[in-house]
Amino acid sequence: MCVNISAVWANDVWVEFPAFSDAAAYKTVSGREGVSGALPEGWSDGSSWSGSKVKYGFRKEGTAGYLHVEVKGDGMCQFSNPAIPSLDRLACFSLIVRGRSASGSDVIFGVRDTEGDHAYAVMSKIPLAKEWRDYVIPVSGGPAAKKSAFFIEMFSPGSADLAMIKLEKVPADAYVPVTAKAVARGDEWWQERNRALAAAAVKMQPELIVMGDSITQRWEQNGKAAWEKCILPFNAGNFGIDGDGTEHLLWRIRSSGLGKLFSPQLVALLIGVNNIGGGYLPNDVILGLTSCVQAIRAQSPSTKILIIGIFPAAKSGSDDVRETIRSVNKGYAALADNRQVFFTDIGGAFLEKDGSISETVMEDYLHLTPKGYSIYAKEIKPVIQKLLASKP
Repeated sequence: MCVNISAVWANDVWVEFPAFSDAAAYKTVSGREGVSGALPEGWSDGSSWSGSKVKYGFRKEGTAGYLHVEVKGDGMCQFSNPAIPSLDRLACFSLIVRGRSASGSDVIFGVRDTEGDHAYAVMSKIPLAKEWRDYVIPVSGGPAAKKSAFFIEMFSPGSADLAMIKLEKVPADAYVPVTAKAVARGDEWWQERNRALAAAAVKMQPELIVMGDSITQRWEQNGKAAWEKCILPFNAGNFGIDGDGTEHLLWRIRSSGLGKLFSPQLVALLIGVNNIGGGYLPNDVILGLTSCVQAIRAQSPSTKILIIGIFPAAKSGSDDVRETIRSVNKGYAALADNRQVFFTDIGGAFLEKDGSISETVMEDYLHLTPKGYSIYAKEIKPVIQKLLASKP
């Protein structure tokens, strides 16, 4: 298949890297341990610190050229281009990538500060398909502080081909992030579990449904005893699927039959940590949760909604992800009207006095142990009781 690198896009181009297709623009990478090959002019490698072996090079298919990247070893591939202007805090963009990956690798594309705190202003993780595709990922502009480089990252082992990358301005009123668009996952097991959960809800006619990702699904494993003792007596149903983000839960809500085939008194939502892990900015995660709340309100107006703040993650209280979670939870809290939509944050119950997380509570500093689920159940039970105005 030939790579078409001459597509015309409707919006204004903010940043574009056409050099991937120009063989004359490639320069040999030198002085980098474990790195070989050539990158287009303006791009530099930052992989040597990670211990991986990275090879770059120009390749051609038909009349069009592209950048081929391979990474082996134990580390990651990271290369960047400093040709990035300042970002407008209120601006929005679409990240447009034409690429493929024979290994089906996830590739991270981001705009980052290399001088200050190295924070990302824009970051999207894209699972590249094995055939050429155009990927259009809406992203927010982020902080107005100057950002100094465009980064591309890929973990070992893997490979990727890139024919075009650019960022285009999008009108703020037209900006809808991936997190707020209903997306069905293609995994067969996911489809089967989703159908089973929806069917179970119709059969059970629950008063309470807990919706979410792996932390919700695993009430069925590590949380089984706590669920049966404290949550199931509310006539509760589990609507969690491992790995889901807000976009996946939104699709499941819309296709579940909620409001037509079953109408619980209360829906509890715990979702968003996978979006944070995928590199989405706090505002995008908040917009994703907002879409889920709006869908429930539209489909089942009499159902109350309890938003549960994302639980803390990472061992140390000083880890950057903690601040991201706090930012997201602050936005979640603002969605509560305390009439139909409510918010609770029980995350502090999982922390030690110094703010750290114990392995006895979260085995990987994210997923709960049986002890963790006991804490979860103890903290959430009185909140549910109050909203249902009944005792199991």
